[in-house]
Amino acid sequence: MACRFTVIGALLTVSFVLSSPIDSIKAHVSGDIICSKPSFQYKMVVLGRYSSHDPRFPDHIQEFGYSSSPQYSLDFAVSGSDGDDGPNYEIYLAFTHNCSDSGDWLKYENKVGVMNKGHSTVRNHTINLTNASGELTNAGW
Repeated sequence: MACRFTVIGALLTVSFVLSSPIDSIKAHVSGDIICSKPSFQYKMVVLGRYSSHDPRFPDHIQEFGYSSSPQYSLDFAVSGSDGDDGPNYEIYLAFTHNCSDSGDWLKYENKVGVMNKGHSTVRNHTINLTNASGELTNAGW
């Protein structure tokens, strides 16, 4: 009889651990970068914010150096800072690029989408940088 209680106790412990909230997000985002110019450069920054935070001030997740590749592939993780963060995390890709008719450098932010805490996410996301400009946040990047 004691053995039976031990097994039930162990199952309850395993069930509790598996159902505990996980505040992190692991993501893989990749895709194509479209530009009408034969050659261009860009610098990319991954930005994000929890759904309960002020959208004007996202977190600076990761910065990538200058590139001219028409494809990108990013792996990153985000950990929650406290219990008030909310269940969703919005991911943005911010660019400084020279894919403009004039060759001037422009700033552009593109929303990848919403990701949920406690999950791994894989997204394919195509971005057209041709004359693209505009900021969705006040990230100050």
